[in-house]
Amino acid sequence: MDRGHQSRTQINQVDANYASMIWAVDKSVGRILESLEKQGLDKNTLVVLTSDNGGFSTRHQGDERVTSTANLPLRSGKGWVYEGGVRIPLLIHQPGQQIQSQHDTLTTSADLYPTLANVAGAKIPAGIDGSDIFLLDEEPELAKQRAIVWHHPHYHGSGNKPSAAIRVGDWKLLHFYEQDRVELYNLSNDIAEQVNLEQLEPKRRAHLLALLDEWYRDNDIEQVSLLNQ
Repeated sequence: MDRGHQSRTQINQVDANYASMIWAVDKSVGRILESLEKQGLDKNTLVVLTSDNGGFSTRHQGDERVTSTANLPLRSGKGWVYEGGVRIPLLIHQPGQQIQSQHDTLTTSADLYPTLANVAGAKIPAGIDGSDIFLLDEEPELAKQRAIVWHHPHYHGSGNKPSAAIRVGDWKLLHFYEQDRVELYNLSNDIAEQVNLEQLEPKRRAHLLALLDEWYRDNDIEQVSLLNQ
């Protein structure tokens, strides 16, 4: 059972149907790349493989059905603002790429539009969300300084209730609206989000709540933060 929530999280992968679907995706990606090569399009086509949320690993407490997958060491899964719900895969296959590499730059799916537009030489409208992933990778400090927000103002079948999270660098603050509760984690040494530091880091808590309030105002969302406490 997830501490502080009436939910149950799957801790191992036992769903054969899900495993077969992953195999099918892998097979299909190979067929796409092979088709691009046969048509002579592989030298000028950038291929992106990503997802929209973490694996579905958490249900209401008392719902004993097996969930699709497990996300350990990440906490919870689809429908939650913990890392198990928002951390997703991102692979980019660049034409002419000879060396496989892994990068730790913090990105979101909103970054894909400006990234692909810049690669294609298209004009990007002012004021859009997201940044060019390749530019962020060249300027890691810029990537660490920007605030990323996840806003889940709804009830989800996984057991999560209306909530939001904001991350700046290694620090991530979560706010659960109905419980009026804040949690604060340093992901650099607590990727599983188990040690809540909100009482030990009052200045950082206040700073991140202020940024979250600013995001609410910018997006015309009713403010639900805890700045008055």
